[in-house]
Amino acid sequence: MLSIIDIIEDTTVDGPGFRTAIYAAGCPNACPGCHNPESWDIKKGKQISTEEILTKVLADDFANVTFSGGDPMFQPEGFTKLAQAIKERAPYIAPGTWPDADMLPLGKISIRGERGEERWTNFTRDEQYTMMNL
Repeated sequence: MLSIIDIIEDTTVDGPGFRTAIYAAGCPNACPGCHNPESWDIKKGKQISTEEILTKVLADDFANVTFSGGDPMFQPEGFTKLAQAIKERAPYIAPGTWPDADMLPLGKISIRGERGEERWTNFTRDEQYTMMNL
């Protein structure tokens, strides 16, 4: 079970092309300028099974997937299981189409200088490597 704020189907604002955006609940980063601070509390999400999410993702043969939030890696086991299931069963997976690494808080985090100080992600090098190799 994953704690999910929302699942938006056929969105065009969460990456290139049509997407199914899965908004995770829970985030320990509290990034300055976060566009979705209401997602920081994991208790605000609805408990949804991986299979139920997978059914929504696979319902659209042409949409790609974006994990957003909150922070999907706040629930690493569940999102890893979901990513593996999508990779195994989605017909559109190809090099360069998934995952959306631009949505993951890796390396040096700077909100384009708009607010706050630059800082490094709270993820360890091993955690960052794992996220980039799902």
